[in-house]
Amino acid sequence: MPLVVDYIVENAAEHNVGPSPSVTVDLSETDETVILTISDDGPGIPDQEFSALDAEEETQLKHASGVGLWIVQ
Repeated sequence: MPLVVDYIVENAAEHNVGPSPSVTVDLSETDETVILTISDDGPGIPDQEFSALDAEEETQLKHASGVGLWIVQ
């Protein structure tokens, strides 16, 4: 799990743009669940990345730009 959290926080910080980018990490819990929310004011993940993840396989024409989102998923 630490690898996933490291990747998401690093990704939010790296891809954030603007004069004063912001990354927020919030942790909450219920009786049975821990919820980690990481948000930023960056441009978001491109649709192409989600498309490759939804297909659950990569081809030469349809692929993600890296392995980070695969690790998180």
